[in-house]
Amino acid sequence: MFDTHAALTEVLAGFNDFSIEYDHGKVQRLAESGDRTLVPRVQAGLERSLDEENFFGVEVLAQVLAGILGPRAFPLLLRAIARPIHHDWDGLSATLADLMGADPVGCRATAVSFATERHTDLRRAGLWALGYVVTPEDFDLLEAALRDPDVEVRGDALGAMSSLRDDPRALAAMRGVLQDPAPWMRDLAARILAGPTAP
Repeated sequence: MFDTHAALTEVLAGFNDFSIEYDHGKVQRLAESGDRTLVPRVQAGLERSLDEENFFGVEVLAQVLAGILGPRAFPLLLRAIARPIHHDWDGLSATLADLMGADPVGCRATAVSFATERHTDLRRAGLWALGYVVTPEDFDLLEAALRDPDVEVRGDALGAMSSLRDDPRALAAMRGVLQDPAPWMRDLAARILAGPTAP
């Protein structure tokens, strides 16, 4: 019989003891276990990994939490990706994208709530997530974010707005970004407006 708590103890220990070999199968079984009694320990481990900037630990525990809770894990993991840590969250981003694919309506509501936060990092996380689940109803929110003083906020808003490129309002707004004071924003807008190119 698979002892989920013992398995989680081994996985947590492996984050700081490289003599313990990473067991992908064990992590997968934890994610598929449905054992909600693990959630407090997984959340605590996730917070500890974030504090220690243990990127591997964050991505593994995010996978476990998403597996156990499904889309209910989305707010917790979106808050994790909002941490101002200089790291490309490829694994965490993929986990969040899977959750948004499973429940686009519920995750969009969370993304919108984050995107209207005053805290810049939370706002950026929400705008990033909207790129996956955006609807035309979000146009006004994104248009306002495109005028934000923070260029990173404007960049995340532009990324989300690009998912509305079939909406004439979005095209007009993105053309306006061609006058943005930041050169990289102007370049990004030009590439988006040019559309996909053939390989």
